[in-house]
Amino acid sequence: MELGRRGGARAAPAAGESPDPYAREVPAEAVGILMTWATRHGASAEQLGERWRTVGDVVAAIERVDWMWRSGEWFGWWRAPPRWWTTRRTCRTGWRSWRRARGRNPGGRDRVVPGYEGRDFSDVVCPWCYIGHVRFARAAERFRAKGGSIEVTMRPFQLNPDAPSDGEPLIPALERKFGPNAGQMVERVVGAAAAEGLELHYDKAVNAATFEAHRLIEVATRQGLGKEMTERLFRAYFSEGLNVADPGVLGELAAEVGVADSGEGAQEVREQLARARSLGISGVPLFLFEGKFAVSGAQPEEAFVSAIDEVAERTGQTPITPLGTPGDGCDDGYCAV
Repeated sequence: MELGRRGGARAAPAAGESPDPYAREVPAEAVGILMTWATRHGASAEQLGERWRTVGDVVAAIERVDWMWRSGEWFGWWRAPPRWWTTRRTCRTGWRSWRRARGRNPGGRDRVVPGYEGRDFSDVVCPWCYIGHVRFARAAERFRAKGGSIEVTMRPFQLNPDAPSDGEPLIPALERKFGPNAGQMVERVVGAAAAEGLELHYDKAVNAATFEAHRLIEVATRQGLGKEMTERLFRAYFSEGLNVADPGVLGELAAEVGVADSGEGAQEVREQLARARSLGISGVPLFLFEGKFAVSGAQPEEAFVSAIDEVAERTGQTPITPLGTPGDGCDDGYCAV
């Protein structure tokens, strides 16, 4: 009897039949790499089993790790990721990635193959989106510095679609929604932003609708200035107290960044907002890689570095590292800061 793909018994092939690929012996180096991956996910030798001689052994163990991780069986700082985060093909993808790296580039686990896509779902009135955007941008630059390439595109999310276009002071709006705790919430997020070198002035901020701001970011993205436009809108809202729903303000900000506002992009923004809802996104920031790997919240910079490397490994680029758990974010109206 041989061990089957999921660890069960499988009859040995009769004479003349093709050998079961899952019964093939695994190179010792591959076992070491995969055991390192498993232990980084919190697995113990008892949970994995000690028999790692065949491909079937390895795949069964990886699937066990994947199941326990996604089911939340392990505790500590791990928790099950969102439903769009991972699929049963994870273990097979990881095995193929190792074979590609070793077969096409011997000794090449440290090789970085450039090129994958990231999407930053944010709202320009979300403080954790601002903080998360800055942290993620630093992590992405570190990835690029070691030879990787990640293309990040801004995507819209509206925390409060019913906010007034003419604007109102933000502090009273927060007090109406969160009551006496609003002050403590503001103090916490202002402190977190200051640690990143950002200035948040809630006493000047204007609560306003953000659809037109997202439309302007869409126009800027077409001109290669999406990141610059987003960061300028963050500063305008949180540091300068400008109404990001005012057409005149948006026109001035666009000119400052160098964006020629054509007035287009509204339909694209509506479609992207619908896409976010269809993905089940209910809070921001959320960073979506290759359309299927997600990291939520304003993670620390080091956590973003690990996440980028993790996705790179899953797409055949760099060694694997764990992603961690959701960080602070916004998901309710004016944002529970």
